[in-house]
Amino acid sequence: MPAFGFCAWCQGYTAHVRLIHVEDQGSGSRQVSRYACPAHIRLRGLKPLSDGLVDSPPAEVPAVGGER
Repeated sequence: MPAFGFCAWCQGYTAHVRLIHVEDQGSGSRQVSRYACPAHIRLRGLKPLSDGLVDSPPAEVPAVGGER
């Protein structure tokens, strides 16, 4: 079954999303995860975390709360 979730770049729900970036939100266990749809993975050259280690997060990760 494909993963269904919220694409941080589309700002909408879609199937086949992949985890792109996880960001710590200060102290505690609060983390914000960014997922992308297949179209945005291709268009923006994003690298899903499951595809290997990443040296740094993508420069164009959308801000928390849907700000662009």
